[in-house]
Amino acid sequence: MKKEFRSFEDARKFVCTLGIKNQKQWSTYCKSGNKPDDIPTTPSRTYKSKWISWGDFLGTGYVAHHNRKFRTFEKCQEFVYSLKLNTVKEWNQYCNSGNKPENIPNNPQRTYKKEWTSWGDFLGTRRVATHLKQYRTFQDVKNYVHDLGLKNQKKWREFVKSGKFPKDIPANPNQVYKDKGWTSWGDFFGVYRIGAGIKKYVTFEDAREFAHTLVLTGANEWRTFAKSNRLPSDIPKNPNQVYKDKGWTSWGDWTGTNVVATYNKKYRNFTEAKEFARSLGLKTANEWRVFVKSRKLPKDIPHGPNLTYRNKGWTSWGDFLGTGTIATTKKEFLPWKEAKSLYQKIAKENKITTRKQWEKYIKTHKLPKNLPPFPIKIYTKEKVRKMMK
Repeated sequence: MKKEFRSFEDARKFVCTLGIKNQKQWSTYCKSGNKPDDIPTTPSRTYKSKWISWGDFLGTGYVAHHNRKFRTFEKCQEFVYSLKLNTVKEWNQYCNSGNKPENIPNNPQRTYKKEWTSWGDFLGTRRVATHLKQYRTFQDVKNYVHDLGLKNQKKWREFVKSGKFPKDIPANPNQVYKDKGWTSWGDFFGVYRIGAGIKKYVTFEDAREFAHTLVLTGANEWRTFAKSNRLPSDIPKNPNQVYKDKGWTSWGDWTGTNVVATYNKKYRNFTEAKEFARSLGLKTANEWRVFVKSRKLPKDIPHGPNLTYRNKGWTSWGDFLGTGTIATTKKEFLPWKEAKSLYQKIAKENKITTRKQWEKYIKTHKLPKNLPPFPIKIYTKEKVRKMMK
């Protein structure tokens, strides 16, 4: 005998009171033995002519994905931009929050297949999958990173998350540039370990440019300069080691002379070299270096005569150039006690309280010949510091 079921409207009215959320829960309910006999187990078939959806029948309002009418891609994207989400994970969390409108799909990459390009485009972050990105060359990235002054991977990760990170630089350079120049994080940051510490150096090109400004004549003069307190901390004392595989070719290239090693050259004897030097009318060692830089120096005259003729007649630049000038370090100065008193007197009379003021003063005033303009070079540093306190 054919069963008589309630009308569709009455059946739906009853089912809506049960609080069933989906088709699975409906099946469980039907098996429980609590369902009235005049309510069909398969309402979608029984009420085929009036059936809309399970959401309509159960009272949840849920519409199957393929039956829904969603906003256009442009309208959907406009709405999503207002949410300011950054990742797919954040999007999924939003979809599960219950706040998403029904006409916005959970899986936009499926719904908008024709318009879809990427999650970065959809969310408005403009992020592109790593394998699809176009990055700067490794050398360009490394030069950029060196300017940042970062020293380790922790600082790098902080910068990546800072919001200031350029889109054409990879967050994982060790992977992206694995076979394109990458050697180590130390090389990438431009830092080199010295003992237990870390030293950061400028690029080879910048370091060499600085070396050229010194107008040095070779490796020996560079080493002498490197031992002074005038060498910037970001220029290495041993450039031939630090820049071994980063541009280094020779000391001649480094100092800008492009000369052959001194020990391979044959020079005039000291007397002949001195005679030539005096004919130039140069006054100082610096003027000699400028002349050397001009490339007018004969090949049989050394760039660094003070080194070449060290034990062959050399006494001083004043003697070599014929000026008679004596180097500051070889002059005879007042004993420290007398010099200190005179320094203090000059400072008091001229209201000098800083080093800058002192340097300005000695440029426009002549000091006694037995009083050095920079005491710290002649007297012990400890004595000078005590006077300055």
